[in-house]
Amino acid sequence: MKKTISVVARLVLLFALVFVSIPNNVQAGYSVTKQSIAAGEWNTGTTVKVDLTSAPAPEWLQLMTTDAVVLEEPTKICHEFGGGKFHWVGEIRQLKDGRWIKLETTNGWVPDEEGTYLSCAQAPSAGTYALFAYYYCPPDLFCATEAPEQVCGINEELVGGFCVCKSGYTYKDGVCSPKKLF
Repeated sequence: MKKTISVVARLVLLFALVFVSIPNNVQAGYSVTKQSIAAGEWNTGTTVKVDLTSAPAPEWLQLMTTDAVVLEEPTKICHEFGGGKFHWVGEIRQLKDGRWIKLETTNGWVPDEEGTYLSCAQAPSAGTYALFAYYYCPPDLFCATEAPEQVCGINEELVGGFCVCKSGYTYKDGVCSPKKLF
């Protein structure tokens, strides 16, 4: 009887070790979801697609969502605007006579920093409204407004915005060297 219990215990231990050592199928990696800086929906109204070809916005503004909101009456409108946390300034604009007219827009946390960052405005009349934004570079950050001037090395010249070897030189090992005559 002792021998039978010993054999069964060894078999159970052996099976446990075998099953523990079998590798599990694992899919390495992660999924990426693009998070818009203006994710979410309008708090009221009916959404419609924005066509900037028929009513262009100023070129320094970016449309934050492809949806505008159509209102039937004056009301307060809000849209989630997470980009405000990263120096983007939201502007709600009304489409009027083929132009986007800026409304007085407030950007901030609602109801407080534990809530949601929103862009809100008081819509003065029925109409179509959209959320635009621009990036504000705080004075304590460096923000390039132009590409730096391209400086070429010795034996190089600037052609079409790129540094290339001057005539009589070839590019080898990261430098322009004179062509060998022989």
